[in-house]
Amino acid sequence: MSRLWTDWDQLEGVDVDCLKSFSPLPETLIHKLDERLQPWNLEQIRQFPPDAPIRVDSYGIVSPPTPDNLGNLREMKFLMFDFAPNCEPVIQRFIHRDFGTYDQWFEPRTNTVRRIMWLENLMPKLNIEHIPLSDRASLAEALTLLAGTRPGASHRPPIQFLAPCQLPSLHLGEVWPQSDRVYQVLVGDNAETLAEFWNGAFWKMIWPVPYAHQLWLPLDLANDPLLREALGNWFHCHPTGI
Repeated sequence: MSRLWTDWDQLEGVDVDCLKSFSPLPETLIHKLDERLQPWNLEQIRQFPPDAPIRVDSYGIVSPPTPDNLGNLREMKFLMFDFAPNCEPVIQRFIHRDFGTYDQWFEPRTNTVRRIMWLENLMPKLNIEHIPLSDRASLAEALTLLAGTRPGASHRPPIQFLAPCQLPSLHLGEVWPQSDRVYQVLVGDNAETLAEFWNGAFWKMIWPVPYAHQLWLPLDLANDPLLREALGNWFHCHPTGI
């Protein structure tokens, strides 16, 4: 039986980089957070309307998919996931964590997907594969597109692609994964599973192409019969890297 995780276990397990508090923190706790977690930022929202919705912005440095960044891989399909307005959050989390995404919103008049201007200016110069996601059937189709299907009369080969999560590692030196023979599937929604998924990319040395070696699956999607065949194809024919 696994032990009960405390709040400190969860914070240390996911290796927190940024903390945002919506209530004042005592100085002793601030010093303790700094000592144990060493985050690069700790932000306190001291005045917050009690009925206002809580929004936590995503921190991080985005690697732009410029032709220079992509180098000789620019002929590969670069994935751009387009989420429909009613797309389930669990699908969006799955795609975001396993493949990487860019912020999007919808043009009010046309209801078309829009993104930050620098990215929209880059998109005509790139070989983009737009993948619309609205429901679990479209998620199954997306996985089939990326992984292909098993050999047979109706075999579909996988497309050659680059996912946004690969961009930060394209210009790093060659990395040798801990194992090329093991594919890890992490199923679950708790902090312990997320910590294994997030930190495992580092200690397993799979950060250049993480989805080629591991996949995080929320329990709800793992149990959905609609995704069974697509996930089976993914695990059988998953990519092996660049």
